[in-house]
Amino acid sequence: MITPKADAIFDPLYIPPKLYHREKELNELLKLIADNKTSNLLLYGPSGIGKTLLARYALVTFPQNMEAEVTPIFVNFCYKSFREIMYQVNASICNNKLLDSIPISASITELWNTFRRLRRGIENKVVIILDDVDENNHNIHKKFLQESKELGITTIATAQTGYARKIRKEHEPRSQLDNAIFLDLYSENELMDITYQRVTTAFPSFIRPSTMRFLTDIVLEFDIGRPSTIIEILKRIYPISVGGADILPIHIQEASSNIFTVQDELSIIDSLTQTSLMTHLLFQKIARVFQKYLYEPYISLNEIKKEYSLLYEELKVDINQDELVESIDDLLRTGLIFQSHFDPELFYIIVPPKKIIEILDLTFDGKYD
Repeated sequence: MITPKADAIFDPLYIPPKLYHREKELNELLKLIADNKTSNLLLYGPSGIGKTLLARYALVTFPQNMEAEVTPIFVNFCYKSFREIMYQVNASICNNKLLDSIPISASITELWNTFRRLRRGIENKVVIILDDVDENNHNIHKKFLQESKELGITTIATAQTGYARKIRKEHEPRSQLDNAIFLDLYSENELMDITYQRVTTAFPSFIRPSTMRFLTDIVLEFDIGRPSTIIEILKRIYPISVGGADILPIHIQEASSNIFTVQDELSIIDSLTQTSLMTHLLFQKIARVFQKYLYEPYISLNEIKKEYSLLYEELKVDINQDELVESIDDLLRTGLIFQSHFDPELFYIIVPPKKIIEILDLTFDGKYD
């Protein structure tokens, strides 16, 4: 069963009670919306970084920060025609109450004229979020840019960096943009704060901070640190939490493997063939530590050193510290282990330990006897 709080991860239009680590961009956007000289704004940056959330959050908090009353309109441009977009805009203005007077078969001109008429009936400041603008709907965006001042509306377009670069090269639309705000990537700790916020809001049971940090580490390693990817993984593990079970690192690993391209059996074997015997044997020991401590997503450098010392005792040879450093470097280089973004002395694996042990036992059993 999905609880109402689960909207924090399942509702794409969810607005959190606090917008973390976008205070500067939010304040700038609120001031620009309040400025009557500003008509057209652009929020741009990597996909999934929170552009839409910032725009929607600004409109929700705007009446609490400014004197002007705002009528917000949200329209998703993604894969929509001009007719579909204008129908959505008009339906939003009249709250779907007058849809019979806006036939779907109406021409683009009729729909735009309807929009003009509806706009004249609104005394408040009208702010339209033009979400996910790209080259496919560039002409529609240009139309809003050209008409915004005459209609007395403010547009906030969200787009990826490539589209922002495109319109800067085109003199006409660029001259009609009043301001553009770039949303940069989050740092490790900022992304962790966002993960913690969504988990504690949505999940019915407690999840260890180390497990949340592990999830964030994986996204930072395999993605560009996007909150949207964090949420995709949370969606996949949510049913486990609802069922009353603890969320373990293996659940994060399995959910991540369905999103990212991680090493399969053949690639693990191929990676091991590029390493020394001692590196291979050390990797076995590391995998068994993870298998033994299922709640712990990391192994520390000190723990690896202990396992390495035990390995040398078993082989009855003198410890070679240089070889230990080389083995760790080889495991990192081949993607068999990964170094935490939060602590350089913590390491993790992305493939479930049970699978690693099975591969090692079946493939390399007796090879080095």
